[in-house]
Amino acid sequence: MEVKIREFETAGVRLRVDIISKSQEDLIGDLSFIQYRLGGLKEAQDTKEPQPDIVWYADTEKIDVSYNPNGKVLMLYGQLPPGDIQKLMLAMLVRKLQENGIYNFHSTAVNYKGKNILFMAGEENHGKTMSLIEAIRRGGAIIGTESVLVNENLEVVEGSKDVFITKRVKGTERSDLPPATHGVWKFFDELPEWKWVEEFGKLDLIIIPDIDGNFDTFVTKLDTYEKMYQTFICLTETYFMAHYMLSSKRPFPLIDYEELREKRLKFVKKVADELDIYLIRAKNPQIIMDEIEKII
Repeated sequence: MEVKIREFETAGVRLRVDIISKSQEDLIGDLSFIQYRLGGLKEAQDTKEPQPDIVWYADTEKIDVSYNPNGKVLMLYGQLPPGDIQKLMLAMLVRKLQENGIYNFHSTAVNYKGKNILFMAGEENHGKTMSLIEAIRRGGAIIGTESVLVNENLEVVEGSKDVFITKRVKGTERSDLPPATHGVWKFFDELPEWKWVEEFGKLDLIIIPDIDGNFDTFVTKLDTYEKMYQTFICLTETYFMAHYMLSSKRPFPLIDYEELREKRLKFVKKVADELDIYLIRAKNPQIIMDEIEKII
């Protein structure tokens, strides 16, 4: 059986996937989903990693997923759909990024009036993309659209480029998620022309936007515990997904581990020490940005 070695890279960190299969098809599929979730990701044209991070026996009849925490190798068996593969690749890459001091915020980010502002997804809030759009309407420039990679000095090193997810590969479909642009036309008559920053810089401010058409406006500056709590969730929950089941009806493997959680906690404490984080609850993104104007 042929072994196909593929490597994927962002921010100088690589993931190696060894695929053992007779098939000549592209079993990983269109990369739109994982590139939306992880800024700067591209497939490398060479191989550098001495050992695989993922080994996939794609032709076996039974589907199975197992993770070896000692060797840090993810073993896959059977015809998993591309969406499952990409979610697993995302978790493994986020783990390697964090081991190398780079943290993938589930967020959007803009440079607005000279300030690098991160719109962060915390535990329960919604509105990071709508807030991004309103900031661009007011003259801001995009840093990242769904994924913002930040180093231990709180400097942005990468950001994703698609404002909306362009394609959901098999295994990522969700009936409880509305179409990507569904919310746009409730708040905007038209989309602005996208403008991008020419270079990345250090974060200045984090906003947790929470948009619901029924909300009264509420603004609060978070204390240290709440800053750490929301940031830890942002960097953990949607990547390592201990609560999640793959579409192939297998539980998501436990890829996170104690030493990495402690390292992440140390970074989260630095974020809380150095940056203000505000929760802004409002009925639309226009009010979110009005309140940010008062803060900056």
